[in-house]
Amino acid sequence: AWAALDERLEEIVRLVLGGERKLALIGVDLRDAPVDAFERIRPDRESADRLRDHLANLAGLEEFALLVTCNRVELYAWAALDERLEEIVRLVLGFGPLADHVYRATGDAVIEHAANVVSGHLSEMTCETPIVRQWKEAYQAAFERHEAGVHLQRLHDRVLVVAKKVRAFHRDA
Repeated sequence: AWAALDERLEEIVRLVLGGERKLALIGVDLRDAPVDAFERIRPDRESADRLRDHLANLAGLEEFALLVTCNRVELYAWAALDERLEEIVRLVLGFGPLADHVYRATGDAVIEHAANVVSGHLSEMTCETPIVRQWKEAYQAAFERHEAGVHLQRLHDRVLVVAKKVRAFHRDA
């Protein structure tokens, strides 16, 4: 019954706001980008807060969390991410100098990517634990600022479960 209600509410939101919402990811990873260019776009804590303020004002970006680590800047969102909105997000995040290195994903690919990040597969050190803390902090900040809701909470929970299983597999192997 709750699932049917959730689907109906999502349908109403789509009709009122226009566009279909889905999980989306836009990011840059130091592994694929020149270090000097990446360092110019990677925000410090204060700059990241300003970026979040700008992102919060974008129509179509209903929920979002910004993950900033030593080797990645990623925006996870529940959004109607069309080409126009994606271009604006890239501008706000300062990804212009790294246009050839920006990656994006939608739907289940976002969950898979995030699980790989949090499990440490996309870090310099496999199964690195600081990334789990950074992931949790990014989502905690988003929830406290009312920038994330039920969709990103589901992503957050799924990613932590999958990443824990992956780390356990590597530890036991």
